Amino acid sequence: LKLQFLYLIGTRVQPGAVVKMATLKPDETQPQKKSLGAVLLGGAVLLVCAYAEGVVFQRSRIIYPEPFFDQFIFRTFAVMKMFLAALGMSMLVQAGFSAHNPAAFDASRFYKHNHRGYLRVLAGCFLVGSGMALAGSGPTMLPSAVGAWVNNTWIVAVGGLAGVLVFALLDTVVPLTPRECPVDPGGIEMAERGGVEPPVKKTGFLAMRVLEDIPMLSGYSYTKLAAGLGAAMLLAALAFEIAFPFYDEVDKYDKGPYRMKDGWPPSLAGLMVGAAQVPLRIVTGDGQGGSTAFHNVVATLTCGLIPGTRKYVLDGVDKWWQTIYTWGGTLLGSLSAAHMYNEFDLGSSSLDLVSLPRGFAGGFLMIFGARLAGGCTCGHGISGFSELSIPSIFGTGAVFGGAIGTALVVKCVTDWC
Repeated sequence: LKLQFLYLIGTRVQPGAVVKMATLKPDETQPQKKSLGAVLLGGAVLLVCAYAEGVVFQRSRIIYPEPFFDQFIFRTFAVMKMFLAALGMSMLVQAGFSAHNPAAFDASRFYKHNHRGYLRVLAGCFLVGSGMALAGSGPTMLPSAVGAWVNNTWIVAVGGLAGVLVFALLDTVVPLTPRECPVDPGGIEMAERGGVEPPVKKTGFLAMRVLEDIPMLSGYSYTKLAAGLGAAMLLAALAFEIAFPFYDEVDKYDKGPYRMKDGWPPSLAGLMVGAAQVPLRIVTGDGQGGSTAFHNVVATLTCGLIPGTRKYVLDGVDKWWQTIYTWGGTLLGSLSAAHMYNEFDLGSSSLDLVSLPRGFAGGFLMIFGARLAGGCTCGHGISGFSELSIPSIFGTGAVFGGAIGTALVVKCVTDWC
């Protein structure tokens, strides 16, 4: 009964878990209820991290459509610097977390224990990238753009909600998300009688989920792999900064409204995103993301009546964290920074790169794609990649591929017209 309950609430039961769970005492299977003080303290920590993240997003100008879009036509490298810094810092701090408490960190590796399949991840991430190029923003940065009053970001958010709604409706007809079979009751009975469930053998590359599954890397722990790769990513971010200095790149916008020389290097935003990974994992047991908040809103507004959305309804404290983090903390941080530096005009006097139809289409594609892939730019690109998830690593390439391809097509069409 305990295993059937875990399945019904969406917990994946791994092979061999039947035997382990059947031998536990009743109180050992129950989740530990956090005290009110622990919940409030954890919430305060998350809000501080989110607020700081929103501030650096606004100060780095990464939330404004033109500098964001120009990354994908190689006019600037702001997004790449932020991404590499965030990824490198995530890996380094998580390597420390893993060394200190390997069991807790491993439990937080969402993409190690949840696999959408390579085709879903690649197709979904490509759509995420295409939507980002059209919208001039990403799912996790969008709330900060709204907070800074960037033109037409509201329509991007509306498009994202529409993308989730269409995805949820289609998923009732077409299997857009993996369909799992319930645990065989006979297996539970066998375990209770002392039997052993035969393990499921992994075969081939497609069965591998994290880098440690690759035979030539199996002798290395996550801590060692992440520490080495994290240092390499930070060195790559430094190399980009040396080759394309931020204060040289901003000269390209001297005639624009962004006052780039008053901003901060985007790598600072990346370092902040990366440093927040450990507090997030400790408090929530998960890495950072942005697209699930859209699913939460749609599921809650529809009261979970669409099949498959019930688990996203905001009916518990543990389900609110991403929505509060992105649409509460980061939005407030960006709003405060724009007010403090008197820069609301940067959004209102922007070059109107994103029209209403384009913003809606971009929001629709990037959130639809994120739900298909099981993660967005931050989910797969930062959290999943830093967890050393193989599908997330390929998915990150698909995000950049979709963004670059779409941006180049948009630029060619715009120049031709």
